[in-house]
Amino acid sequence: PSSIGLARLGKDVLSYSPDLVFVEFAVNDTPYTSGEVKEYMDGIVWVLQNQEKKPAISFIYTTKREGNGFTDVGNIHQEIAAYYKIPGIDVGQALVDQVNSGTEWQKLLSDGVHPTSEGHKLYAETIIKAIEANPNRFFTPVAAKTSPKIGSNKSLVYPTILDIQSSRIKRSAGWGEGSHSGSA
Repeated sequence: PSSIGLARLGKDVLSYSPDLVFVEFAVNDTPYTSGEVKEYMDGIVWVLQNQEKKPAISFIYTTKREGNGFTDVGNIHQEIAAYYKIPGIDVGQALVDQVNSGTEWQKLLSDGVHPTSEGHKLYAETIIKAIEANPNRFFTPVAAKTSPKIGSNKSLVYPTILDIQSSRIKRSAGWGEGSHSGSA
């Protein structure tokens, strides 16, 4: 989800000084409230656009299979993208179009969420086609805003993931190695 993406942004993305960052958490963000998703996605963009070397940013929108149809899960992300004028690529719509033209959805999504090899190929072709149609749109860093859309909750914008061995973790009474709260 975008909450973990925000926390891992520094180590797993910014440490490589990227020129272009694709952000995609649409399906994984569905369990969260729209307010939480907005804060996390806003935090990701805020951190990216405030780097000395600003990367270009693009949102990728996916979908998931539910019941007899597909669920559009990118609408909250689109609100953040619109605020920052971030381009997006809707690979989810490409998947739905492919299914509507006769491809069985199981050939594209193994479990209704995660793409198969054929699904990844469709996603890659859709991304390449969008970039080739307008490269400047995707390789130009967004203009920095003076404030984030949602607010300036610094604990959300600069979260920390602590190693389990961290001295900053304080174990409360009753917790220890191998302990658990369930009953046998």
